[in-house]
Amino acid sequence: MQLQLIRNIWEPTELVRFLVTANIVLYITSLFIAPGAVNYDLNPMLFLSPSTGVLFKLGASGTLPVFAEDRWWTLITANYLHGSLLHLLFNVFALRAVGKINIEIYAPSRLFLIYFLGGLFSMAISSLAGIPLTLGASGAVCA
Repeated sequence: MQLQLIRNIWEPTELVRFLVTANIVLYITSLFIAPGAVNYDLNPMLFLSPSTGVLFKLGASGTLPVFAEDRWWTLITANYLHGSLLHLLFNVFALRAVGKINIEIYAPSRLFLIYFLGGLFSMAISSLAGIPLTLGASGAVCA
């Protein structure tokens, strides 16, 4: 069963679906960890924003987690976290649009490698640039 699931992820359409699902599941998780700290402001940039504390605990990256806390793994986890509903929607729609095209060009395994390394590199650059806390799949999607 698990081997079949792993094989299915490398199917062209399934990899993009897996990445989109991972982003959505972690966003929903961030909302449920501290529901009282979620921002319900009607400003579209802030609507349904998880608290900074929750995002920090789940693996947001930046100078604080990476250099002050020695949490190097956040260079990976921050790529699957999002700061608001609008942030998530933009990244998911972009991933769906360019992911399917890039799978046809590069194959699923290479797309995953590009996505993973692009996200890792973008979080490392943000941390080295002095950004205290950063997250999102934008760097991985742009790669």
